[in-house]
Amino acid sequence: MRRLILILFIGLLAGCAHFEIGIEPPATPAPRATEVVVHVTETPPMVPLTPIPIVLPTSTATSIPTATRRPAVRPTSILTIQSPTSTATPEGPTILNFSVEPLEVDPGDTVTLRWSVANTDSVDIYQHGPDTVPNYDTVDLSATGEITQTILERERLWHVYELSVPHGTGVVTQAITVAIRCPYTYFFNPQPAEDSAWACPDGPLISSTAAEQVFENGRMVWLQHDDMIYVLRNDGTYRTYEDTWVAGQADTVPGLTPPQGRYMPIRGFGKVWSGDPEMRSSLGWAMASEQGFETQIQGGWIHCCSRLDAMNRPIYLRDVEGHIIRLWPGESPPGQWSWVD
Repeated sequence: MRRLILILFIGLLAGCAHFEIGIEPPATPAPRATEVVVHVTETPPMVPLTPIPIVLPTSTATSIPTATRRPAVRPTSILTIQSPTSTATPEGPTILNFSVEPLEVDPGDTVTLRWSVANTDSVDIYQHGPDTVPNYDTVDLSATGEITQTILERERLWHVYELSVPHGTGVVTQAITVAIRCPYTYFFNPQPAEDSAWACPDGPLISSTAAEQVFENGRMVWLQHDDMIYVLRNDGTYRTYEDTWVAGQADTVPGLTPPQGRYMPIRGFGKVWSGDPEMRSSLGWAMASEQGFETQIQGGWIHCCSRLDAMNRPIYLRDVEGHIIRLWPGESPPGQWSWVD
């Protein structure tokens, strides 16, 4: 009986095909997806298969934000975009532009000043030269402007224009120097070392008739140019006297007789020498008679007096022997004198 049942079961299997499809979940579930395992039982090729849809178990996915990735190639430059903003007003005074033209002139020429400033209470331009006289007056000006200034005939060496822009407690300045060409040259060389920084004569060479007399302790020089007598002592000091002698006047002190080999000064020299006992004592007797000659005189330009037209500046003159004498009047008598060469 059992044998019969077994035979029938085997025959039944031979008459049909059967697939076994199973889904075996993995022993340990993977974190990312479910594994599908398919077992196929081989069947004869002539029997068509009916597709059976496979439905995989679904899982609830958690959305993870995607990180922003950098570009594969870095940019060669970085462009910064800023939102438009209003232009801020400078906190302090500002000089936008300041110019002077031309920068080299002759005395008497004009120059043009141009300027533009911002954020200021006032605009001032100070002017000064290489002398010690008070500066030119301050000029109150607008924030932007142009003016023309004249370099005075008596000015020498340079002239400075200084723009001053104050605001509150702050001030900004800018100075521009204009060079002034010297219109004259000295009649001798070299220039004295003490005047080399101001190597510009005050005026042209002056020729004059002159007379000179040498004394034991100095000399006297008369210049027709200014009709003055210069008494130069050997101690380096000198004084000037007006020549007031006229023909017919006495020119000596009665009773004075020069020693052997000495001379009595006469005319203008005699009147000055005879009328001042202290001078007679300091100068002594004349060593020879006075000599007339033609001389050259030229005033030097110096920082103290370019605008005052005063005499406090060096004066150069040539003596009877051709040597150059430098006279420096000083602030008060006596003046100082020395040989240039």
